[in-house]
Amino acid sequence: ASKLSWLERKVAATLFNEPPNSTIQDALQYFLKVEELHPRYSKTNCVYITKCYRELGQTNNAEMWCDMAASFPSSAKEQETQEELENLLSLLKQ
Repeated sequence: ASKLSWLERKVAATLFNEPPNSTIQDALQYFLKVEELHPRYSKTNCVYITKCYRELGQTNNAEMWCDMAASFPSSAKEQETQEELENLLSLLKQ
């Protein structure tokens, strides 16, 4: 929601009566809470945490979570997550 353009916010406001107003920081706190309650819950959660930290410019934290996500075994059910992870790995290693 924090990255919505003016037009996207207007459309969201029309559809939902008010535009979403969550931030990357809000999302990060929710993903970290999942990790706190269920450590190593899922590769997908680790990828989302990585994305949040990267977006916030916290590269060291992003790399740490990316490495954690990479430590999970690959599965066919998480193919999209694996592709996102590989993309993040290449972006963070630049």
